[in-house]
Amino acid sequence: MAVITISREYGCPADVIALKLSRLLNYRYLDKQVIKYVAMIVNLPEEKVMAFDEDKHSNIRTILSKYFDIDIFKDMLSFSEEEFNKEIANIKQEDSIFDEKIIYDMVLDAELFQRIVERIIISESKKDNIIIIGRGGQCILRDLENAIHIRMVAPLEDRVRWVVENEGLTEDKAKDVILETDKRKRKFLKYYFKEDIDDCNLYHLCINLEYFVLEEVVELISNVVSIKEKGLYE
Repeated sequence: MAVITISREYGCPADVIALKLSRLLNYRYLDKQVIKYVAMIVNLPEEKVMAFDEDKHSNIRTILSKYFDIDIFKDMLSFSEEEFNKEIANIKQEDSIFDEKIIYDMVLDAELFQRIVERIIISESKKDNIIIIGRGGQCILRDLENAIHIRMVAPLEDRVRWVVENEGLTEDKAKDVILETDKRKRKFLKYYFKEDIDDCNLYHLCINLEYFVLEEVVELISNVVSIKEKGLYE
């Protein structure tokens, strides 16, 4: 019995692979359900919670979210980082706004979101037989003995093609979304776990999808799980 975490570059069909793998192994599959769980816990709409997910991560948004509802600052968030920092410096002069004694009822900030996500992932991992997509699972469960951490990568042109075909974007827009999302995921892991998402030492297996069809990837991971579960080489 194992716990599988999958980290992927944007545009790699990890969700499709995970779904096929979950059916083959009869494993549970945890991805976007995390958003629903967090929304239920904090009693907020899912779209509000989704703003804090890894692919929308921003260091500035994360820090600011401790004090304000981010929706108020949508226009400000289009500023350059230098302009934004000047605005924040001006705001911080209002000490009363940052009074730590104030209790913010029904306010979800990015770090609270992440703590809840981590608790959900740890709780779900205790039940074994689960595939967890993204959200720092490779770091949260790094010391879990029966965890298998996998990273999926692919050439940019392959990922652009996948996004164009499956999300209906133009090639230029798909490329922009891929590069921006990859950057946000990289910052997310660095911010919360002080790790480089591309560090192979975080994973048991790194797979370049350029060299495999999806069914081969599913079989490859299944074989790794089988080897680890049976302890064939111990």
